[in-house]
Amino acid sequence: MTDPIYQGLKRTPGWRKRFAEVMIIDPTRKFNWGNNDCITGLVAPAIFAMTEFDIISDIRGKYSDVGNAWKTLRGLGFTNLGDAAAAYFKEIPVSYAHIGDIVTIPSDLSAQDGLGISLGVVNGERVTVLSYEGLATVPMSMATRAFRVG
Repeated sequence: MTDPIYQGLKRTPGWRKRFAEVMIIDPTRKFNWGNNDCITGLVAPAIFAMTEFDIISDIRGKYSDVGNAWKTLRGLGFTNLGDAAAAYFKEIPVSYAHIGDIVTIPSDLSAQDGLGISLGVVNGERVTVLSYEGLATVPMSMATRAFRVG
């Protein structure tokens, strides 16, 4: 297997403040495919806050529903979000994940959309996730895979 694409990303000075601003739970931020889903509304903004690198520039605007999200994922050669994350970031044991790292989480969304999992961002002892109701947190014990960011 080749090295993950974004293995060399570095967290930039001041990342903790920017990260904290992204992780503020705003009850008005509802789930919306392509604009405010686990990638576009949570993971990508968190990664940008930490590294100042836009990881979704190539897929922004390419989907607006679950069908096109699936098509975009498969078009990139992936069958699930965890394998996509592994192609871009170094996979680590879940127990090694720390603030800002990405994790996979089984979710209510998986039962409705067929994607199987959602991505979340480690935020201390909890994982910030994006549900249909907006940003929320779940216990770190729900994480099934983890990926180092910076």
